[in-house]
Amino acid sequence: MGIGRATAARFLREGARVVATDIDENRLAALGREKAGGILLTVAGDICREEVVRRIVEACAGHVDALANVAGIMNGFLPAAESMTIPETGCWPST
Repeated sequence: MGIGRATAARFLREGARVVATDIDENRLAALGREKAGGILLTVAGDICREEVVRRIVEACAGHVDALANVAGIMNGFLPAAESMTIPETGCWPST
């Protein structure tokens, strides 16, 4: 279990409303199967895409108490400054 999934699961156990995002729908489905308590809303997609970010904001319904940006993309264990980015977006490739 990664840091993001563990963080979301903990908030759900505490009864929080969580908007979880991931590029992989299967990981979101797995989180949904293990949740206990709380309210889970999921948004699948690449957060480098504006339409995905809009869906995330809409899912928040105008209210955010906490934000955890804990995406972990292991890029051959290279330091972030040495990782390749997509020039047009400044984002790391996610595939």
